[in-house]
Amino acid sequence: MKIFFKNIREVFSKIKDNLYSKEFAWLIATAFVYEEDNDISFEDSLFDKYGFLFHFFIVDLNYISDSDFKNIIEKVLELSYENINPIEIKKILYHKQLDNLKIKLDKKDITKKIYESQVRKYLGEDYKDS
Repeated sequence: MKIFFKNIREVFSKIKDNLYSKEFAWLIATAFVYEEDNDISFEDSLFDKYGFLFHFFIVDLNYISDSDFKNIIEKVLELSYENINPIEIKKILYHKQLDNLKIKLDKKDITKKIYESQVRKYLGEDYKDS
């Protein structure tokens, strides 16, 4: 079966349709990164800013539970079409790390400058704190 993804939302929908399979997410990611799977292809220009997501699917899936993975997929699919973008997806993927940074800031264990630097590490240099 050939799959052509026209947008990032379709990736998450297809993973949901495949019973939140981590293995399927991994297949999608390797098809994107290595371009060796002729059955899975992408509208290339639409995926330029989502390399982090495919890296997450290849590397970080090993470190999260099936339940957490399902929650990630669901939360991304809850985003409106206008709000589905790299920063919003990163906020979902890295919510635990971001929450921990906020706790450290609130407890004054880290400075605001360190907090902002670490947040940008997860969300990207384009992120502006609002």
